[in-house]
Amino acid sequence: MARSAPFTVNGSSNVLTFAPLREQIEMLLNDIARALPSPISSEGSFEFLPAHEVLDSQTEILINIELAGVMLNDVSVSSTANSIVVSGQKRSKVRTEGDDHYFSNRAFGAFSQSFTLPVPVDTDRVTAESNNGVLSIRAPKSAELVMPTRTVPITS
Repeated sequence: MARSAPFTVNGSSNVLTFAPLREQIEMLLNDIARALPSPISSEGSFEFLPAHEVLDSQTEILINIELAGVMLNDVSVSSTANSIVVSGQKRSKVRTEGDDHYFSNRAFGAFSQSFTLPVPVDTDRVTAESNNGVLSIRAPKSAELVMPTRTVPITS
């Protein structure tokens, strides 16, 4: 079975043309894009998906979430021993009649992010603090994790 070359050679100038490969890549990317949910909300603005990071130290899990422009009373944090859920809403400012947007890539809307934790945490000691638009959630690791290593005897 003959395979088609991923590129062709232009005989007059010996220039490589990757048109067939480029077309296959574009078709693949279009298939992927159609399968993904759209980030555009019904109002035409982008849905709000806050950036975040999860850090794992020896004593705690630290989650930082960028929530600039989100009112704290619109945010809730809940925790279990193995997960933390942050949900809320970034509201758009009310537009007055006659205002027209030239360009906007701002994002608004409800969001919910669930973080599965790599280790159990002490839910009674989880704290959340907001500073300069960043929500920092500190989840101390469960005391059961601090147990010393124990040698297990082998019996026959």
